[in-house]
Amino acid sequence: MNSLTRLIGYSLLLLLVFLGATLGAQSWLRQQTQRLRAEAIEARRMQFDAVLQILNRPVDEWDESYQRQLGDMIGGTWASTPAA
Repeated sequence: MNSLTRLIGYSLLLLLVFLGATLGAQSWLRQQTQRLRAEAIEARRMQFDAVLQILNRPVDEWDESYQRQLGDMIGGTWASTPAA
């Protein structure tokens, strides 16, 4: 086998290994991102439920300052629309 052919073969093999590792890492990172996003959403949901248990006030009576306070408590912005 020619040394140039061998060198090209090894280069292609290393390239394929690198591409496989890159695709595997990308897949793993995507799964981790989805898991972390789901955990963050669940943590915020639990935090919001805890705030609502502390504040016993019907949604119909929420004014802008109350919604601002609620948003400050959960670390975000809260807005509600009246039920039709």
